[in-house]
Amino acid sequence: MIAGVTLAVVYLQGNGGKDERKAKLQQELAAKQQHDAGVAPTPPDAPAEPAYQRITLHIDTVPAGAELERQSQTLGKAPQPVVFVLRDKEVEVTAHLDGYLDASESVNPVEHADGDTIVLKLKKLPKGMPQPPHIVPKSGSAAAQPNHTAGGELGGYPGGIVPNK
Repeated sequence: MIAGVTLAVVYLQGNGGKDERKAKLQQELAAKQQHDAGVAPTPPDAPAEPAYQRITLHIDTVPAGAELERQSQTLGKAPQPVVFVLRDKEVEVTAHLDGYLDASESVNPVEHADGDTIVLKLKKLPKGMPQPPHIVPKSGSAAAQPNHTAGGELGGYPGGIVPNK
């Protein structure tokens, strides 16, 4: 009896064939995707995100062959073209060569035309002066050095109260 009722319900509701069920499932899936709170899928014909404008500046050094760094990122030996994002922000470019003092310049890409040349002039070390250590600053919050001189020791007494001896 239960089997007969089930067959009657299925027949009356029109639970069609395999193709109808597949089409219905695809419609339900499409409806769920439209109402999903997540990131909407990008249509295949959508234009790409706008790329940042870039500018290429030629960095040279006097004398030639100094190691170049941009914001502590090693770039290689000068002369060479360096690509900057075109925005109104100072970017530090540094040149290092043994036997010379480092030369640095703050470069604002907005103030230059594409293809401009920037020359960093290094000064020879005075006689008898040792080469200063070349320390490449690291980036990130862990790179900051603490401002204390306690060397890990706590100093003084809490509240300024000195215990009786």
